[in-house]
Amino acid sequence: MVLVELLPGHRGVLDRIASRYPHRALCPRPRCWLAVASRHSFKVEGHKGLMPQIVARFGPELSGLTVVGLHLARPPAVDLQVRQAAEATPVIAAAGAPVVVAGDFNATPFSVVTRTFAHDAGLRRVTSLPSWPSFVRLPQVAIDHIFVSPDVAVTGVRLGEPGGSDHYPVIADLVLPPGT
Repeated sequence: MVLVELLPGHRGVLDRIASRYPHRALCPRPRCWLAVASRHSFKVEGHKGLMPQIVARFGPELSGLTVVGLHLARPPAVDLQVRQAAEATPVIAAAGAPVVVAGDFNATPFSVVTRTFAHDAGLRRVTSLPSWPSFVRLPQVAIDHIFVSPDVAVTGVRLGEPGGSDHYPVIADLVLPPGT
C-alpha cells in the first residue's frame, strides 16, 4: 500500500493499520509525506530529486517487486510534473521487473504527464477512476494512478472508502509473475 500526503499529524494511521500491515516505512527525506505499508518485509529507499518519491524493494517471496510511490506537483505546472515523473524512470529501469508505481499524479489519465510517464517508463496505466475530491462524496477527477510493468497482471481496479483524505483510495488487485 502506498500512502500519499501523509502529513505529520496523520501518521497515526500507520499504527492503526499495523495489525494488517506490520511492515511500514515513511519516506526518509524531509517533507516527503509518503509511506509504504505491507504484509511482507521490504527495504525502502528515498529520493533526492525534484519530487517526493519512495521506493520499496521486496524479496523473492514477491518476485523481487519494486513499488514506487510518487506525488507530483499540482497543476498548472505541467512542465514540472513531466520532469518530476521523469525522475522515476531510472529507478524503474534499474529495478528490472516487476514494478508497480502508484500515487497522486495530479493529472488526468490522458494528460501529457501520464502518457509521457507511461511511455518513458515502459509501464501500463491500469487506473482511470475519478478519485478526487472525496469531500463532496462524488469524485469528479481521476488524478490518482497505478502503473504496472508488462509482467504484472491486473484482475480488478476499484475505489475504496474515503478514510479522512481528500482523495478516495484507488485499489488494484495484482498478480505477480512467478518468483525467481
